Amino acid sequence: MTSKIALITGAGSGIGKAAALELARAGYGVALLGRRPEPLVVLAGEIGEAALALPTDVGESAAVRRRSTRPSGASAAWTCSSTTPAWALGPG
Repeated sequence: MTSKIALITGAGSGIGKAAALELARAGYGVALLGRRPEPLVVLAGEIGEAALALPTDVGESAAVRRRSTRPSGASAAWTCSSTTPAWALGPG
């Protein structure tokens, strides 16, 4: 398990996808956020165990709050620092 984690918004395409691929190659675990689940799941499949697809619209505070809880089986919890899409990895 990696200790370096990157949370990437807009990870389903374009610059977000390119950043996710590069960060994964550099040894980061990547949390892939975006509105459309399908491209996130495909990208997570490309990356492998170091990726987690988290379909989320970071423009909606309720969606961000839903993602602020620990995913089943995760060793750490995502904590939302405010109602804006700013995130931090907190202790499990």
